[in-house]
Amino acid sequence: MAVHVSLAPKVNYASMHNAVPVLRELWVENISPQPLEALAVQLRSEPPVLVSKRWFIDRLGPGERLYIDDRDVVVDAGFLWELTEALTTRVEVVVTSNGQKLAVASTPIEVLARNEWGGVDSMPELIAAFVTPNDPGVERVLKTASILLRDRGLSPALDGYQSGSPRRAAEIAAAIWAAVGQLGLDYSAPPASFERQGQKVRTPSHIVEAGLGTCLDLTLFFAACLEQAGLNPLIVFLRGHALVGCWLQEEHFAGVVVDDPAALRNRIRLGELLIFETTLATQRPLPAFSAAVDAGEKLIAPENDARFECVIDVRCARMQRIRPLPSQRPDAKDADGVRPEREDSDADRASRAVDIPEIPIKPPVRELDV
Repeated sequence: MAVHVSLAPKVNYASMHNAVPVLRELWVENISPQPLEALAVQLRSEPPVLVSKRWFIDRLGPGERLYIDDRDVVVDAGFLWELTEALTTRVEVVVTSNGQKLAVASTPIEVLARNEWGGVDSMPELIAAFVTPNDPGVERVLKTASILLRDRGLSPALDGYQSGSPRRAAEIAAAIWAAVGQLGLDYSAPPASFERQGQKVRTPSHIVEAGLGTCLDLTLFFAACLEQAGLNPLIVFLRGHALVGCWLQEEHFAGVVVDDPAALRNRIRLGELLIFETTLATQRPLPAFSAAVDAGEKLIAPENDARFECVIDVRCARMQRIRPLPSQRPDAKDADGVRPEREDSDADRASRAVDIPEIPIKPPVRELDV
């Protein structure tokens, strides 16, 4: 008797939250000359990250292979939510007949901490789950950005693409840049090869409270602010680095993961999107937004193509139902047993205003420093 099992190499709360299959392939084969009957195939893990599951097979003839189509394995959400450090679990598949063990397959998988992303090698698109626009830290930035726009004589509305103007989208991005710059953040170096192996990610609230972040932390922070302001963010991965992008019109790439840097450069050349270097937001005094844009464009210039990894289009990821991670355990309730409701902030209310006149010109980024 032979059994084969193929599993996702890494599992975390984000993959469970977005229904990413853990069991990719499972088949059993009767390699004996005799038929086998009353077969039971059981999957279990230790630690028990996966809920034990059993399949039954009435009969398997000599040389016959059976692929098991039911690959819906339940992941213990509570276990993943409470996990603060990565661990390795061993998944074992045992085939028995009338209580007699016929075959065993054992495969390790890496179980990541709740706030840990697995890297572009195993789960690139799931980085969009770590873009959390409803985090309270985002509200603080957007409120400041709204005030900065008003102080410049511009509409304080964070209304995304409702004006139909690329320039207006760039103004909102520039205001968010200035608002984050006012937080006085410090830069923290990321782990080696984080873009491939992954890393733990700070939430916007954690960044605001601790006052520091890696390039990936800052990129996700900016992406969350841009998304909550109604814009479509991009996450750009280079070898050893990450930066953020933003569509200047209501657009997105055809797929979640884009591995052609020329596609990104072409859209920038057409004035359809911009990218900027997020770590410059930790410098004092704060560099102009145009300097951050210039730095970002240099990083994806043709001479740096060897460093380019991929782009993750967050809007496209949302269309593929990759949802943001919750800020609290989904079954959390207050003392009265009622799930708390999130109140609208001033920035939320401002974001519903639609008083921006259309300015049908390409966005002159260098005039938009707030």
